[in-house]
Parts: sequence; C-alpha cells; structure tokens
Amino acid sequence: MDKKKLRIGVVVDYIVSEYNESLIKGAAQCCKDNDIELLIFEIGGILKTCKNFEYQRMSISAHIKKNNLDGIVFTSGTQVHEITQDDFVSYLKSYKSIPIVNISNVIPGIPSVVVDCDEAYEALIEYIITKQESRKIAVMGVSSNSHEVENRTRIIKKVLADHKIPEEDCCFWKSNFEYSETYEMLEPFEYFNLPARAVLITAFDEATGLDVSINPTPIIFNPKESILPKDCFTFDSDGCIIEAIYHNTIQYGYIVLKKQDFDLPVYDIVSRAVSSQMAFCFNYLKLVNEQSMIKDRYKKMDLMAHTDELTGLSNRRGFMELGVTTMNFAQNIDGNGLVLYCDMNGLKKINDTYGHETGDAAIQAQGEILKSNFRSNDIVARLGGDEFAVICPGLKPDRLAVIKQNIDANCRNWEVENEVPFELSICFGSVEYPHPEAGYILDELLSIADKDLYNVKAKYKAFKAANK
Repeated sequence: MDKKKLRIGVVVDYIVSEYNESLIKGAAQCCKDNDIELLIFEIGGILKTCKNFEYQRMSISAHIKKNNLDGIVFTSGTQVHEITQDDFVSYLKSYKSIPIVNISNVIPGIPSVVVDCDEAYEALIEYIITKQESRKIAVMGVSSNSHEVENRTRIIKKVLADHKIPEEDCCFWKSNFEYSETYEMLEPFEYFNLPARAVLITAFDEATGLDVSINPTPIIFNPKESILPKDCFTFDSDGCIIEAIYHNTIQYGYIVLKKQDFDLPVYDIVSRAVSSQMAFCFNYLKLVNEQSMIKDRYKKMDLMAHTDELTGLSNRRGFMELGVTTMNFAQNIDGNGLVLYCDMNGLKKINDTYGHETGDAAIQAQGEILKSNFRSNDIVARLGGDEFAVICPGLKPDRLAVIKQNIDANCRNWEVENEVPFELSICFGSVEYPHPEAGYILDELLSIADKDLYNVKAKYKAFKAANK
C-alpha cells in the first residue's frame, strides 16, 4: 500500500500580487522537490467586510482543517496591513489543530520566518543622506501594523540619529503597534460553517479520467470531510488553487483549479467568470420561479374571484365570462343548446326556521346535485342566494325533462339520508339558443330564461297550495 503523501496548504490574501506570486512559485518548487501535494487558498482580506463583498472569499477557510492538510504556510505580512496583530492572532485560532508556519511577522507560539532587511535598508538611507546629501527626508509607507513597517521605522530613526539629523526635519509614517502572546491560550473554532451536503456540479481531471459532463448521476459528498469527493481528483506538487464562488452576498461554493503554466491572474479571472455565470443562472432560475409563483398565485386568485365559496361552483363573474366565451364559440360554429335559470324553493323559510347553517347545507346539497346531473362540458354556477344557472351546449329540451326528474329524485334521497324536516327542490326556467330575438347574447338569454322561471315558480306554488 502506497504511503500517503504529505499535503501542504499555502494561505494568501490574493494570488494576483507580485509578492504572493513569488511565494507560490517558491512553495510549488519546494513541494515538487520533496514530492508533497500543494493546495493554494485565496481567502481575501481578513475582516474585510465592507468592500465589494470580499468577505465571501473567507468561506474557503472552512477547508483549512486537519482532515484536508498536514500543515499550512500563512502569509501574515499582507494581512496585518488592515488589521491589528491581535486580530490576526485571534483569527489563527481556527487553525490551531494544524501545524502552522508563519511568514513575515513574529507570532509568539508559531514558527515564524522573518526576512532581515536591516542591512539593506540601512544602506539605502545612508545612500540618500551621504551620496544625495539629503537632510530632509520624507518616508512614505502603507498604513500597517506589520513587523516590517515597525522595523523599517526603527532603522530610519537610527540612521538619522547617527548623522545627527533631527526627526522633526523628516516626515514619517507613524502608527501604534500591539503584540499578543495569547495564541497558546486560544481554542480552535469553525470560522465558516460548511454545509454537510454538496454537489459536484462539473469536474474534469485527465489524471483520473473523471468527466462529470458524461455522468448524468449527481455526485454528492460531505465537504466537511473532504474538499472533493474521494478518488475523483488528484492533487500534486505543482499546486491546486482553491477559490470561493460567490456573487454579492450569495455563496455558491468553490472551485479547485490545477496550477498550470499560466500567470496567476488567469485563475482569478476563471473563478470570477464561473461566479458570474453561476450568478446569471441562479438569477435566471430565480426569475423563472418567481414568474411561475406569480402565475400560480394569479391562477389561485383568479379561481377565487370566479368561484362560489359555499358550493365550489362558478360564481356570477365566472359564469358570465365563461358563458360569453361559450356563446361566441357556439355562434362561430352555428351551435345550439339551452340556458337555464334555476331557483331553489323555500330557502328563506329554511333559513328563518332552521337557521342559516342549515340553509347553507341545503344550498351546498343543491349545488352538488345539479353538478352531478349535468355533463362535464356544461357550465353550472351559483349566481347568488338561492339562484343557479346552467349553460348546456347541444342539449335538447326533451333531454332536460329527464334531467329534472333525476334531480327531483336526488333531492328526495338527500332528504331521507340527512333526515331533514324540509323539502329540497328547485325550479328551472329555460331558453334555447340561438334565440330568434336574443341570438347568442347571454344577458338577454338569461333574462328570457328568468321570465320562464317566473311562470314555472307560479305553477309550482299553485300546485303546492292545492295539495296542502
């Protein structure tokens, strides 16, 4: 069984800088000479939370852990330009479980590589004073808390004192410096909480033969356990650059790129291009989903606006809109049929005697009976109160007589099954269309059917009075 290779991580703020490019190049050469796998983490500026959402890069820090790396090299010099060394040391506690080598600043408790430029810097100031005969010197530097800046200031002051040049004759960059020795007391913590489930969207690795584009099955893995799914990608000594994929406040994931013979800015361009494409796809799908939700809500609202709440049948608005469309279609094909205007018998008495709850139950039952006795293409609606209407395309008057008998029988059955002390019944007024005068105009057809209903109701009341 092959011995597991060591894997080292180099943590930088941005790969697009001359300083970090030189560092990465040297680390890659060292790893290649010693057969060590190299991962490069571009985490952006620590605590930089107010500039172009740069803090999103920090999500990559979640992969800097013991199960992914055997050790890390951290560049502190560029980070402490914008934060104090105390803040930087506090940040390092998230990596305490991993061996760390720090470059640039002296961090108590951590092996630190500090470049000694005293001699070169002292010679530089000496040259300005002795060769160029300068007595008033302006020293311009970055606003930083780094060890290098403090050391340079000390050297400048020493050389000035050696040449008896007053400090007040020179312009200095000044700052207060704070150092911390608290690293040994810090406890590790999760700086960025990774999800337990991630999907490998796309991947290609010539070494392993992996090509996700030809594999329709999604590869799901736990990013807390490994940076990438097991055995799908090979890390090597040349280095792999890991960058966050994000846009504004949305964190999509991360990308792993094998380092090739390209300038380092190319990898940053690729990650930004992928981020932009992900953002475009995400926003497009979001827009599509929102439009779909709006359509669904509109359909629901439209259905509510056109449906009678008590019976579930079409209400007056729904009946008129659908009815006019039906009449226009019938006119285009010279179709015919019936329009019915219906009125329940004795609903007011039911409400007054037994209450509106019982009256509502009677209306619901009448609606269900009507719907069950007409065809699916017939339009059955409750216009309001005790009034119903039906449009029956292609129905003949003789067929209506049979439907009336079935409805009456259904009403009698409902009375028996529910043991109600009242009669459930309904009268119909009807008109054929096209009508000699009204033609296919629904309002006029309903008016004619209503007049017919008036006559039918009068006969019904006379019959009931004669049979008391």
